[in-house]
Amino acid sequence: MPRRLFHVFILALVTLGGAAAAQDAPAPEGQRASDLVRACQSEGRHFKYAVERQWDTVLFGQIDYVECTAYLAGIADMNAVATGVFGASVFCLPRAGVSAEQQIEALLAWAERHPKLLNENRRSGAVSAFVEAWPCG
Repeated sequence: MPRRLFHVFILALVTLGGAAAAQDAPAPEGQRASDLVRACQSEGRHFKYAVERQWDTVLFGQIDYVECTAYLAGIADMNAVATGVFGASVFCLPRAGVSAEQQIEALLAWAERHPKLLNENRRSGAVSAFVEAWPCG
């Protein structure tokens, strides 16, 4: 196996490898795909904290939204780095790129299609969503 292909294969295993194990042992609280989905819906941990303390839920919901968009942008950046370093991608975004809203839509659509996988690690969930939305080839 050529060295670059081997590195891409290893990267894919590391990135997606948690999916199978996720059904046996859920990811820790705050690091689950379901936590990322709630953050993308502006109802994540910051929102919950504000509700408990009767604070401004709109503001704290916006903090969740920013956390979501930053996390998803990081996943896209990770893929770009893998592409640059290894010459292959785990998923293939359009040349024009995608907006934060499109990334969120991809995650939420994936979550609707795969509710049993929401206990897996948020990284695996986000990458799986992007692979489904923007497959290579």
